[in-house]
Amino acid sequence: MEAEEGGGGHQPAPVGGAELRQQRLAKLARLRERGVEPFASRFDRTHTAHQAIGLFEEAERRVSGPVAEYPVRDEVRTDPVSVAGRITRHRGQGKVAFVDIVDGSGKLQLYARSDRLGPEAMEPRPVSGSATST
Repeated sequence: MEAEEGGGGHQPAPVGGAELRQQRLAKLARLRERGVEPFASRFDRTHTAHQAIGLFEEAERRVSGPVAEYPVRDEVRTDPVSVAGRITRHRGQGKVAFVDIVDGSGKLQLYARSDRLGPEAMEPRPVSGSATST
């Protein structure tokens, strides 16, 4: 009996050019049906990633002093922020998603919960919200 190449793991067949194009066009249509323009010409950024993190840290100090004195960190919030950058990682885990956004000032992690935002919020789109800790 011969061993399978590549460790025997199952690899999905690569998607061909025409099939990949069809998948992308279908995704584009779903976004537009929900009123999301994926190629928006304008996005009003209010903060850089570094500024948003600093805003949260400032709010956390104002509310609690040292972090150890404030047991429920999820309650610390800021005013809404809008950060523009490149999505470098997206990890969906059931009803939550983690998205890493990188701009010229640093990296920020977005944490989204469908029970708070609704299932439509779990799709990529422009968002803004308050900074908090996970």
